[in-house]
Amino acid sequence: MNWAVILPLVGVLIGATASFAAQYLATRTTQRQEKIRRVAEIRAERKEVIFNFLEGMQLVERVAEHRFEHGGHGEVPQPATHRMWYLQKCIELVGTQQLIHASVEYAQRLHDAVYGSLPAGVNVWEFMAERRFPFLEAARRELDIPDLRESGST
Repeated sequence: MNWAVILPLVGVLIGATASFAAQYLATRTTQRQEKIRRVAEIRAERKEVIFNFLEGMQLVERVAEHRFEHGGHGEVPQPATHRMWYLQKCIELVGTQQLIHASVEYAQRLHDAVYGSLPAGVNVWEFMAERRFPFLEAARRELDIPDLRESGST
């Protein structure tokens, strides 16, 4: 056996194997970092859409409160309810089924508070809160925000 030929080939084989292994590990790390970055981007998009939705809902709640305080009278600003439904559709683009369902329920409740009549003996704030709180809970789950009340923290 000619060791002068075999030893350099073994060295080349070890070097090539180490090079391939290093490249594989670098690619895996890059892919993992890219996945983490993309998940963070999606969360940021969802957070922005949820906050915009809440801002739009706040305007419609104000309209519903005004109607309630004035005995069901007063002008209904169509742009506020139009924007509410637009923002709800934005939730449909980026949200999970649970969040979408909760946003539709909340928007429909506010639509009813603005254009319909309230059930007897129920004030507008209770009427709206029945659907607001489930939406907020779904939004917390969507954004992976822990409920600090359950963990004993204040």
